[in-house]
Amino acid sequence: MTVIGVRTTRFKGNDGNEVSGISLYLAAPITKYGVGQSAEKVFLSDRRAGGLLQDVGGKLENMLGAELDVYYNRYGKVESVVVKG
Repeated sequence: MTVIGVRTTRFKGNDGNEVSGISLYLAAPITKYGVGQSAEKVFLSDRRAGGLLQDVGGKLENMLGAELDVYYNRYGKVESVVVKG
């Protein structure tokens, strides 16, 4: 998946505590049953985003165009995100 956008995000969770992180906007080629690109948004808490940002030099701008592998747990939640290469 390719990063096409990044946005910092803050909101109140169900428990009333503030949650902060980044939303990644990702595109990937449609390889079955269609043509073009599919797109999705993935939220990463600050804790999970920290390591990813370090991998690209610590700046959100450096995320643009990065190729990522996104791994999900069995409940459909993001487990980890790894920069390819």
